[in-house]
Amino acid sequence: MAQQPIGDVVAIQEGTNRKFITWAFNHGYNNAAGFLVCRLFTDAIFNSDIRCIQTIINRVDGGLPKDSEVQFYRTSFADAVGELMEMNEADQLKVHPDDSVMMALAKALYDIACEDIYWDEIEGCKKKPSDTKKQLRDNAMRMILERAGGRKTKVELEVQEEEITLSPWVQKALE
Repeated sequence: MAQQPIGDVVAIQEGTNRKFITWAFNHGYNNAAGFLVCRLFTDAIFNSDIRCIQTIINRVDGGLPKDSEVQFYRTSFADAVGELMEMNEADQLKVHPDDSVMMALAKALYDIACEDIYWDEIEGCKKKPSDTKKQLRDNAMRMILERAGGRKTKVELEVQEEEITLSPWVQKALE
């Protein structure tokens, strides 16, 4: 379901005429779990629920690979973040109905990470954000940066090969 278009997920979550579970059953989900997952996705994306986003990412992708091993892993969210980082138009950063759920999650998390928490739009002046707001933005930035490049590990040291030669007196003694 994580690779479905977000438009389909929203349609399942919203349902029609308050028959959401029946509607979800008629669209390929034979139990309430499908509806629950759709609700989880839409809450995470449209309500900017960073804890929910983190839960989904950890369930779908698992743990974060080391940066030296990232090329050996295929992770849905990290791939979406990588694709998101290559986008160059502001319109591309908006959630569109044909985006996959993972791309919509990446866009929602990117939006949280890039939010200007030090400027008050209403007053038109600087403001001091709450610690909670700072922590949420920092968590979003950390998750984006980690998924864009893997977990940072120790730098691999280059092993220099040392040429070992026997001294002339040892060579003579061995002959």
